[in-house]
Amino acid sequence: MNTSYLNNFLLVCKIVLPTIVCITLLNLKDVFFGLQFVLIFGFIIITFNNKKLKNHFIGSLLLSFILSFLVLFLSMVVGTGINYFITEIIGVGAKADISISNMEVNDLPSLISIAIISPLLMFYCYQILFTIRKTNYLNYVKWISIIILVSLGFTNILSSKDNSIPISWQLIMILALQLILYQDELKSMFSSKKSI
Repeated sequence: MNTSYLNNFLLVCKIVLPTIVCITLLNLKDVFFGLQFVLIFGFIIITFNNKKLKNHFIGSLLLSFILSFLVLFLSMVVGTGINYFITEIIGVGAKADISISNMEVNDLPSLISIAIISPLLMFYCYQILFTIRKTNYLNYVKWISIIILVSLGFTNILSSKDNSIPISWQLIMILALQLILYQDELKSMFSSKKSI
């Protein structure tokens, strides 16, 4: 009985600890010229989940850095394209007095890029590095994390000018990836609780 509780506690630690370490490291002084957000995310997710990697550690770590930068770049390109579409093609200029909830229409491209495109790309890219079963649980975690990010965007947390954007994003994304990577262990933990 005690072994079961200890195993459950260790599983929860495996899921939550990377998030805590990531947030702690992100709050340290910037020594990588703003790139620490990408580097820390790639390092933490690989280091804490090295037993779930498809390939060896060093190659996966390098690929994780590359994929993180690729996701950042692609989401910025998509956000710029959406911004161009809204301002130039539709004609809603920078001085538009249109808002949805507390958000200006001009902030929507950033929200779409940060809260929808970037997470979808990240989930896809990390399926390259890890063995992830495609289940309904995977889809639930993906879409719940995106809904949370969009909700944060509409509360202006994701549109502030400080570090709350990358910290909030990474908190949600690392936790979501951890929940996805440990879905089988979580399922067995909860199914064993039902049988007790």
